Amino acid sequence: MDCFIGTIYAFGFNYAPVGFAFCDGKTVPFTQYQALYALIGMYYGGDGRTIIGLPNLQSRVPVGQYTSSSTIGNLTVHNIGATGGLENSAGKGTGIGTGTFTLTPAQVPLAAHTHPSTFTPTIGSQTVKIPGATGTLAVGVEVDVTTSASAGTFSGTTNQLSTLGKSYAAAGGTQTALAGVKTTVSGNASTGDINFTLNNLVTGGTAAVQANTATTASAVNVPVSVSSVSVPTVMPFLALNFCIALNGLWPDRP
Repeated sequence: MDCFIGTIYAFGFNYAPVGFAFCDGKTVPFTQYQALYALIGMYYGGDGRTIIGLPNLQSRVPVGQYTSSSTIGNLTVHNIGATGGLENSAGKGTGIGTGTFTLTPAQVPLAAHTHPSTFTPTIGSQTVKIPGATGTLAVGVEVDVTTSASAGTFSGTTNQLSTLGKSYAAAGGTQTALAGVKTTVSGNASTGDINFTLNNLVTGGTAAVQANTATTASAVNVPVSVSSVSVPTVMPFLALNFCIALNGLWPDRP
Protein backbone atom coordinates (compact mmCIF):
# COMPACT_ATOMS: atom_id res chain seq x y z
CA MET A 1 0.00 0.00 0.00
CA ASP A 2 1.23 3.51 -0.72
CA CYS A 3 1.75 5.55 2.42
CA PHE A 4 4.23 7.97 3.90
CA ILE A 5 7.27 6.59 5.71
CA GLY A 6 6.72 6.85 9.48
CA THR A 7 2.92 6.77 9.27
CA ILE A 8 1.30 4.86 12.15
CA TYR A 9 -1.78 2.78 11.37
CA ALA A 10 -4.21 0.94 13.65
CA PHE A 11 -5.01 -2.47 12.16
CA GLY A 12 -7.78 -4.83 13.16
CA PHE A 13 -5.62 -7.92 12.57
CA ASN A 14 -2.78 -9.11 14.80
CA TYR A 15 0.31 -9.00 12.53
CA ALA A 16 2.48 -6.32 10.95
CA PRO A 17 2.02 -6.17 7.14
CA VAL A 18 5.00 -6.20 4.80
CA GLY A 19 6.86 -2.90 5.05
CA PHE A 20 5.51 -2.23 8.56
CA ALA A 21 6.70 -2.99 12.10
CA PHE A 22 4.83 -3.28 15.38
CA CYS A 23 4.80 -0.13 17.52
CA ASP A 24 6.25 -2.10 20.42
CA GLY A 25 9.30 -0.04 21.34
CA LYS A 26 11.82 -2.34 19.62
CA THR A 27 14.67 -1.15 17.39
CA VAL A 28 15.53 -1.61 13.72
CA PRO A 29 18.95 -1.29 12.00
CA PHE A 30 19.96 2.23 11.02
CA THR A 31 21.62 1.07 7.81
CA GLN A 32 18.40 -0.46 6.45
CA TYR A 33 16.01 2.37 7.31
CA GLN A 34 17.93 5.60 6.90
CA ALA A 35 14.91 7.37 5.40
CA LEU A 36 12.86 6.48 8.51
CA TYR A 37 15.66 7.82 10.73
CA ALA A 38 15.72 11.05 8.75
CA LEU A 39 12.07 11.55 9.70
CA ILE A 40 11.78 10.33 13.32
CA GLY A 41 15.39 10.54 14.48
CA MET A 42 15.64 9.46 18.13
CA TYR A 43 12.15 10.60 19.17
CA TYR A 44 11.35 7.06 20.30
CA GLY A 45 14.82 5.78 21.26
CA GLY A 46 17.88 4.45 19.52
CA ASP A 47 21.47 5.68 19.52
CA GLY A 48 21.52 7.70 16.27
CA ARG A 49 24.32 5.54 14.83
CA THR A 50 23.37 1.89 14.53
CA ILE A 51 19.76 1.48 15.68
CA ILE A 52 16.47 3.36 15.42
CA GLY A 53 13.89 3.19 18.22
CA LEU A 54 10.26 2.56 17.22
CA PRO A 55 7.26 4.01 19.07
CA ASN A 56 5.79 1.88 21.85
CA LEU A 57 1.99 1.98 21.85
CA GLN A 58 1.52 -1.23 23.85
CA SER A 59 -1.07 -0.41 26.54
CA ARG A 60 -0.59 3.27 25.66
CA VAL A 61 -2.93 6.02 24.52
CA PRO A 62 -1.59 8.42 21.87
CA VAL A 63 -1.81 12.11 22.78
CA GLY A 64 -1.51 15.03 20.38
CA GLN A 65 1.79 16.89 20.72
CA TYR A 66 1.77 20.35 22.27
CA THR A 67 4.95 22.43 22.29
CA SER A 68 5.86 25.47 24.36
CA SER A 69 5.67 27.57 21.20
CA SER A 70 1.98 26.76 20.72
CA THR A 71 -0.45 29.60 21.36
CA ILE A 72 -3.71 27.69 21.84
CA GLY A 73 -4.82 27.60 25.44
CA ASN A 74 -2.91 26.90 28.62
CA LEU A 75 -2.14 23.21 28.06
CA THR A 76 0.52 20.87 29.36
CA VAL A 77 3.52 20.64 27.06
CA HIS A 78 3.85 17.30 25.29
CA ASN A 79 6.71 17.26 22.82
CA ILE A 80 6.65 14.55 20.15
CA GLY A 81 7.98 11.25 21.52
CA ALA A 82 7.38 12.23 25.17
CA THR A 83 5.88 9.63 27.48
CA GLY A 84 4.05 9.99 30.79
CA GLY A 85 1.34 8.68 33.02
CA LEU A 86 1.45 5.64 35.25
CA GLU A 87 1.26 1.99 34.32
CA ASN A 88 0.64 -0.40 37.18
CA SER A 89 1.65 -4.05 36.90
CA ALA A 90 -1.50 -5.27 38.69
CA GLY A 91 -3.23 -5.98 35.41
CA LYS A 92 -0.17 -6.76 33.26
CA GLY A 93 -0.62 -9.90 31.23
CA THR A 94 -4.20 -10.48 32.37
CA GLY A 95 -5.98 -8.59 29.60
CA ILE A 96 -8.45 -7.17 32.11
CA GLY A 97 -6.98 -3.72 32.67
CA THR A 98 -6.79 -3.71 36.46
CA GLY A 99 -4.08 -1.08 36.84
CA THR A 100 -4.43 1.05 39.98
CA PHE A 101 -2.74 3.98 41.66
CA THR A 102 -2.49 4.23 45.45
CA LEU A 103 -3.36 7.59 46.98
CA THR A 104 -1.65 8.27 50.33
CA PRO A 105 -3.17 10.39 53.11
CA ALA A 106 -0.79 13.21 52.13
CA GLN A 107 -2.39 13.25 48.67
CA VAL A 108 -5.90 13.48 50.10
CA PRO A 109 -5.65 16.56 52.34
CA LEU A 110 -9.01 16.38 54.10
CA ALA A 111 -8.92 18.41 57.31
CA ALA A 112 -11.19 18.03 60.32
CA HIS A 113 -14.09 20.49 60.10
CA THR A 114 -17.45 21.37 61.62
CA HIS A 115 -21.05 21.28 60.45
CA PRO A 116 -24.12 22.95 61.98
CA SER A 117 -26.35 20.38 63.67
CA THR A 118 -29.55 20.05 65.69
CA PHE A 119 -30.52 17.45 68.31
CA THR A 120 -34.14 16.48 69.07
CA PRO A 121 -34.28 14.62 72.41
CA THR A 122 -36.70 11.87 73.41
CA ILE A 123 -38.03 12.34 76.97
CA GLY A 124 -39.02 9.38 79.16
CA SER A 125 -38.71 7.77 82.57
CA GLN A 126 -36.38 5.19 84.03
CA THR A 127 -36.96 2.77 86.91
CA VAL A 128 -33.97 2.37 89.20
CA LYS A 129 -33.53 -0.59 91.57
CA ILE A 130 -31.16 -0.58 94.53
CA PRO A 131 -30.65 -4.22 95.60
CA GLY A 132 -31.11 -5.10 99.27
CA ALA A 133 -28.26 -6.19 101.53
CA THR A 134 -27.95 -9.03 104.03
CA GLY A 135 -27.35 -7.76 107.56
CA THR A 136 -24.50 -8.65 109.93
CA LEU A 137 -26.22 -8.18 113.33
CA ALA A 138 -24.64 -9.97 116.30
CA VAL A 139 -25.89 -10.18 119.93
CA GLY A 140 -23.42 -10.68 122.78
CA VAL A 141 -24.28 -11.75 126.39
CA GLU A 142 -21.91 -11.12 129.29
CA VAL A 143 -22.52 -12.74 132.75
CA ASP A 144 -20.67 -11.28 135.74
CA VAL A 145 -19.66 -13.76 138.43
CA THR A 146 -19.16 -12.64 142.04
CA THR A 147 -18.47 -14.39 145.35
CA SER A 148 -20.60 -12.02 147.44
CA ALA A 149 -23.54 -14.41 147.48
CA SER A 150 -23.59 -17.56 149.59
CA ALA A 151 -22.60 -20.73 147.83
CA GLY A 152 -23.45 -24.31 148.42
CA THR A 153 -23.59 -27.68 146.76
CA PHE A 154 -26.27 -28.26 144.15
CA SER A 155 -27.49 -31.81 144.06
CA GLY A 156 -29.37 -31.63 140.73
CA THR A 157 -28.43 -33.77 137.75
CA THR A 158 -28.43 -30.96 135.13
CA ASN A 159 -26.85 -27.54 134.90
CA GLN A 160 -29.32 -24.79 135.74
CA LEU A 161 -29.84 -21.22 136.94
CA SER A 162 -31.58 -20.68 140.26
CA THR A 163 -35.24 -19.75 140.10
CA LEU A 164 -34.31 -16.20 141.04
CA GLY A 165 -31.61 -16.02 138.35
CA LYS A 166 -28.94 -15.07 140.87
CA SER A 167 -26.85 -18.21 141.01
CA TYR A 168 -25.66 -20.94 138.69
CA ALA A 169 -24.62 -24.44 139.49
CA ALA A 170 -23.28 -27.27 137.39
CA ALA A 171 -24.78 -30.71 138.00
CA GLY A 172 -23.42 -31.99 141.28
CA GLY A 173 -21.23 -28.91 141.62
CA THR A 174 -20.93 -25.76 143.67
CA GLN A 175 -23.38 -22.93 143.24
CA THR A 176 -21.88 -19.68 141.84
CA ALA A 177 -23.49 -16.35 142.57
CA LEU A 178 -24.32 -14.11 139.58
CA ALA A 179 -24.00 -10.33 139.89
CA GLY A 180 -25.91 -9.54 136.64
CA VAL A 181 -26.28 -10.10 132.91
CA LYS A 182 -25.21 -7.55 130.19
CA THR A 183 -26.06 -7.82 126.43
CA THR A 184 -24.54 -6.01 123.39
CA VAL A 185 -25.75 -5.66 119.77
CA SER A 186 -23.32 -4.98 116.82
CA GLY A 187 -23.37 -4.94 113.00
CA ASN A 188 -25.95 -3.75 110.44
CA ALA A 189 -29.53 -4.81 109.91
CA SER A 190 -30.69 -6.40 106.64
CA THR A 191 -32.41 -4.18 104.05
CA GLY A 192 -34.85 -5.04 101.24
CA ASP A 193 -34.76 -3.93 97.56
CA ILE A 194 -35.56 -0.25 96.93
CA ASN A 195 -37.27 0.72 93.66
CA PHE A 196 -37.95 4.26 92.47
CA THR A 197 -38.69 6.01 89.16
CA LEU A 198 -36.83 8.97 87.62
CA ASN A 199 -38.98 11.10 85.34
CA ASN A 200 -38.20 13.66 82.58
CA LEU A 201 -35.01 11.90 81.48
CA VAL A 202 -33.43 12.14 78.00
CA THR A 203 -33.64 8.53 76.85
CA GLY A 204 -32.59 9.08 73.21
CA GLY A 205 -33.09 11.40 70.28
CA THR A 206 -32.13 12.24 66.72
CA ALA A 207 -29.28 14.40 65.44
CA ALA A 208 -29.39 16.25 62.11
CA VAL A 209 -26.16 17.51 60.50
CA GLN A 210 -26.63 20.37 58.07
CA ALA A 211 -24.59 21.93 55.29
CA ASN A 212 -22.02 24.57 56.19
CA THR A 213 -24.32 27.27 54.79
CA ALA A 214 -26.71 26.85 57.71
CA THR A 215 -26.21 29.35 60.54
CA THR A 216 -29.00 28.60 63.02
CA ALA A 217 -27.76 25.36 64.58
CA SER A 218 -24.94 24.36 66.86
CA ALA A 219 -21.75 23.10 65.25
CA VAL A 220 -20.65 19.49 65.46
CA ASN A 221 -17.01 18.53 64.92
CA VAL A 222 -16.35 16.06 62.09
CA PRO A 223 -12.95 14.39 62.55
CA VAL A 224 -11.41 12.95 59.40
CA SER A 225 -9.42 9.74 59.23
CA VAL A 226 -7.79 9.04 55.86
CA SER A 227 -5.88 5.93 54.87
CA SER A 228 -4.20 4.84 51.67
CA VAL A 229 -6.63 3.80 48.96
CA SER A 230 -6.19 2.28 45.51
CA VAL A 231 -7.82 4.17 42.65
CA PRO A 232 -8.40 2.55 39.23
CA THR A 233 -6.46 4.25 36.43
CA VAL A 234 -7.76 2.38 33.38
CA MET A 235 -10.58 3.90 31.34
CA PRO A 236 -12.76 1.82 28.98
CA PHE A 237 -10.60 0.70 26.07
CA LEU A 238 -10.39 -1.34 22.87
CA ALA A 239 -7.03 -2.90 21.99
CA LEU A 240 -5.89 -2.50 18.35
CA ASN A 241 -2.71 -3.37 16.48
CA PHE A 242 -0.59 -0.23 15.92
CA CYS A 243 2.12 -0.51 13.24
CA ILE A 244 4.53 2.02 11.71
CA ALA A 245 5.44 2.19 8.02
CA LEU A 246 9.15 1.45 7.52
CA ASN A 247 9.06 2.12 3.78
CA GLY A 248 6.92 4.19 1.43
CA LEU A 249 6.64 7.70 0.12
CA TRP A 250 8.72 10.59 1.37
CA PRO A 251 6.46 13.21 3.03
CA ASP A 252 7.44 16.58 1.53
CA ARG A 253 7.27 19.60 3.81
CA PRO A 254 4.81 22.33 2.74
